[in-house]
Amino acid sequence: MFAQRNFRKGEVIETCPFIVLPSEEIDSLELTKLYNYYFAVDPDSKDAAVALGYGSRYNHSYNPNARYYKDFDNSLLKYVCIRDIQEDEEITINYHCDPKTSSQKSQNKLCAFPIGHFDFHYQGWPIKVTRNYKFHGLFR
Repeated sequence: MFAQRNFRKGEVIETCPFIVLPSEEIDSLELTKLYNYYFAVDPDSKDAAVALGYGSRYNHSYNPNARYYKDFDNSLLKYVCIRDIQEDEEITINYHCDPKTSSQKSQNKLCAFPIGHFDFHYQGWPIKVTRNYKFHGLFR
């Protein structure tokens, strides 16, 4: 995902809902195109989730320019800039939630965790955010 405009540090890029899938449905999920877009709900759960909006499309980086916060009560992920992002720059997150974490063993329960296919998640597709979603009126 690439920014269509400049974003400032601390600015919300997107807030998107996620759908939780019980562990018994994961085998079926792996037979679909959604396989590359799901994540573990937390390190102690075998349940999975799929983020709606652009939430399941951001690429991973150990040097990200954004991070996400999970709101379990409302089934939402909020993506926030951790530094300024320039127009046409790729928006990246650390899949382990904490931008400084280089391990899948993050202890932060408010994070989403990849399941098994971590290195195959989002192969850097050059997609630009162009639609005018109502997430925060930030996309043009």
